[in-house]
Amino acid sequence: MSAPEIRRWHPTFLLYRWRHVLWSVPLLALLGLLVLHRERLRWDHAMAVVMVRPAGFCTLGGYTAPRAATPIFVTATSPEVLQGAVADAGLAVAWRMSETQAVARLRSLVSCEAEPGTAFVEVKVRKDGPADSIKACDAIVRRSMERATAEQASQCSAEIERWKAEAEKTQAEIEAIRGEFRGLLLADKRPQDELLEEFNSKQRYLEQLKMKILSEEMDLKVKEEPIVMHMATHWPGHPATRHLMEFGISAAWTFGVSVLLSVALAYLLEAALPRKLEKKAC
Repeated sequence: MSAPEIRRWHPTFLLYRWRHVLWSVPLLALLGLLVLHRERLRWDHAMAVVMVRPAGFCTLGGYTAPRAATPIFVTATSPEVLQGAVADAGLAVAWRMSETQAVARLRSLVSCEAEPGTAFVEVKVRKDGPADSIKACDAIVRRSMERATAEQASQCSAEIERWKAEAEKTQAEIEAIRGEFRGLLLADKRPQDELLEEFNSKQRYLEQLKMKILSEEMDLKVKEEPIVMHMATHWPGHPATRHLMEFGISAAWTFGVSVLLSVALAYLLEAALPRKLEKKAC
C-alpha cells in the first residue's frame, strides 16, 4: 500500500522545502535583465560626445528655413567615413584583413545614441582585438564632422544656384516685356494696364530673388558647423547615468515581481508534488 500524501501550506515550511525555487527565480530574472541591458552598461568601448546643431542654424541669422539633415548615425556609418577611419586608424593592418572586411567589421562596432532632451549624441566604438578603438572613434567623429559640413555647404550652394537661375529667368521675362513696351511706343500705342501690372510684378519678384540670394550667401559664410565636438574621445566609455538609473529601476521591479512569482510557484509545486508521509517503525 502506497504511503499517504500530505501537503503543508505554512509559509515557513514552503520557504524551507522550496528554497531553491525562491532564490533561483529572482536570480534568473535579474540575469535576464542584465543581458537585456548589457549593451547599455558596457565599458569596453571608446566614446566621444558631439553636439548636432539643428538645420538652418547660423551665428547671426539664427534659424532659417529648415533643410533636410542627415542623421548622425547614417553619417558615421557611411562608406566614405568608415573607409577614411579604417585608413586613419590603421584597422586593416591591426585586424590583418582587407580594407573592405575592415570597413564591415568597424561598422558592426559603431553605435550612436542621443541624450534625451539635448542636442548631444554619444558616438561609441567597441573594443575588438588589437585595434585602437580610441583612434577609430576619433577618426569617425572627425570625418563625420567634415562630411556633414561639406553636405551643408553643398545644400546651401545648390539653393543659391537655384535662386540665381530663377533670377536670370525673371530678368529675361522683364527684358521681353521691355521689348513690347518699345514696340508699342514706336507704334504710338499706349501700353495696356495688364502689361504694366505684369512688368511691375516681375520687378518686385526679381528684387525678392536678389535679396534671397544675398541672404543665402551671407548665411553660407556665417553658418556654424552642423556637428561639433563636445567631449573628446576617451576610454573607457562609462555608462550614462540615465542608463544606470533605468537599470536600477528595472532591477527593483524585476526583483519584486520575481519574488512574488517564486512564492506563487512554490505553492503550485506544493500542490502538485505533495510529500509522502513516512510511517514510523513499530
